[in-house]
Amino acid sequence: KEGKTTSFLGIPYAEPERFELPKPVAAWTGVKNAQVWGPVCPAPEQTNVSSHELVFPHRYWIENENCQYLNVWTQNLAPATRKPVMVWMHGGGFTNGSSMESYAYDGRSLSEFGDVVVVSVNHRLNILGTLDLSAYGPQYANSRYTGTADLVVALQWVRDNIEAFGGDPGNVMI
Repeated sequence: KEGKTTSFLGIPYAEPERFELPKPVAAWTGVKNAQVWGPVCPAPEQTNVSSHELVFPHRYWIENENCQYLNVWTQNLAPATRKPVMVWMHGGGFTNGSSMESYAYDGRSLSEFGDVVVVSVNHRLNILGTLDLSAYGPQYANSRYTGTADLVVALQWVRDNIEAFGGDPGNVMI
């Protein structure tokens, strides 16, 4: 908890199979550590520093192709609160980016200012999320859609679980 905001970082929302559609995450027992960002999808290596890095600094994190993690910021954990929910899907043209790459992506300020529940999402990118391998067998029929399917499963997770974070599953803005 930071000030009025409670943050939950690195919550798994899906279990991936390489180049296959995501599966809902298996339930766990006990307390799940949600104090650090989840892994981000591997992206092409950067070989130079952008000229806008001074005004738009980036953060870098552990990369892993199993990157289906989301983050939640809330002002009130009571399910009856039913605050509006804002889901942030980072930019990057489905080739790079992450839910934590910019300091501006931290949902704490927005959650406090707007009195909303904020969710940000990591998902598969580049070849992990869009490579068409359908010619290699029926298990890969949807391989080109895995990154988009991750986002759909993340939204399903929000629908099914956001009430426990004080959010209204019927009032979600993407």
